[in-house]
Formats: sequence, C-alpha cells, structure tokens
Amino acid sequence: MVQEVFPDTGAAKAGVAKDDVIVRWNDQEVSDVEQLKAQLSKASAGDKVNLTVLRGGQKVEIKDLVLDAAAPAAKEEAPKAVARKPGKLGIVAYQAADDVFMVKTVNPGGAAEKAGLQPGDIFFKAAGKDVRTFEDLAGVLQGLFAGDTLIVDLKRIGFVPKATRDQDTAIVVQSVNPGSPGEKAGLAVGDVIVKAGDRDTPHFGELAKAVAGVPQGEKLALKVKRGSEEKDLTVDLEDKKITVTLGE
Repeated sequence: MVQEVFPDTGAAKAGVAKDDVIVRWNDQEVSDVEQLKAQLSKASAGDKVNLTVLRGGQKVEIKDLVLDAAAPAAKEEAPKAVARKPGKLGIVAYQAADDVFMVKTVNPGGAAEKAGLQPGDIFFKAAGKDVRTFEDLAGVLQGLFAGDTLIVDLKRIGFVPKATRDQDTAIVVQSVNPGSPGEKAGLAVGDVIVKAGDRDTPHFGELAKAVAGVPQGEKLALKVKRGSEEKDLTVDLEDKKITVTLGE
C-alpha cells in the first residue's frame, strides 16, 4: 500500500495516490511487498512503467510513470516505507473459472491455516463483499493490517485436483483434505471426476462452476472413474464462515 506520495515526483505527476494498492507493474502481477521490491530492483531512474492500482476497491490504470533519480534509494528503503505491516491472508489462490476464485495452497503456519482455510475452498464473500476475482479480494484487503480480522464466506468440497481450468482434459484428484466433505463422500486420490451434477467436467473450470452453483445446504452428485469402474458419489458441501486474524 502506498503510504505517502511526495510532490513533484514521477508518482505524483502520474496520478498515484496515498492508500493506492499496487496490483500490477507493467505486465507482472504484484500480490505482496516482496514482488513489488523485485520489480523495483530491476528498474532504473528515468524508466517508464505502467501500474494498475486498487483505489477504493476500483482498478485504476497509471500510465507512463517516470521513475525518479531517487529510485535506487527507494529500493533500499522499501521495507521501511510501511509503518504498519499490511495484513496477509497466507494463501495462494487462482481463477478456477471466470467467476470462481479458489484457494490453491495454504501457507504453513499462516493466518489462513490457523483459521482453518483449506486448499479447494471457493471464495464467495470477504468482509461482506462479493469475491470472485483476485482484484475483488485485493480490494477487500486494502487498508487492512496485520492483526486485523477478516470474515470470509466459503464453499468447501475438500480436495485438490492435478488439473486446473483448461490445462488438461481430465480432473484427477491429487489429495483429499482429512475430515472434508470429499473424504466423507468417499473421494480417493487418483479418482477421475467425469461429471458433477448434470454438468460434464472435461476440465476443472466446469467442476468449479458446478460446485459454486450448488445452493446452500444442498448436495452435489459426482461421477468418478476409479480404475476400470465408475462410481456415483454424493458430496455434502459445506458453507463456511471463517474469521481470520491477518498475519504479517
């Protein structure tokens, strides 16, 4: 998060504002301070960069920001620029489908793991706001700091696939979370999911849509291929409301 914009600098002239959250540097996504520092370390005074920032939950494009001669010093001082450390959820998430944002991994010992988030959880809301994309979540996190609490609404199936989105034509179960709806339904590592509800699932995006579309309290029918046989399973999906204390 931008803590201060000094007058007559390249940032001020380009339109950067206090409390902006930088989410893209040229064509590179920026999700934390370390990634921003990495981009700064490659830059030189006089370089022009394009930024995407979140301002009040809305994306704003900053074009042709000219880095100042003081840029090298800024690289060294970057860790000191934030008086209060931004709050971190402690996950890696990805766009499983156009409007389905899913947890891919949970950082060991991080805020999300401590609160009980699991790989495969699908976001619906955070702090009462809809979350369907990375930008949605970043907008919610804007202005939150380590130690702040965040309430997230999730839908849980409880397994992690090897195939994601359109990368492969088969959804193979890579792991099943202990005690999860998937484990209780009988999902096993190596199962190939071929149908979810009335939706064929040639790729993970279709499965993600099927899971996200199940109304609260209802179950999802799955057809899986296990070895040479097919099995019909019924997953009692969980709708979770979890309070996370954000980490550093």
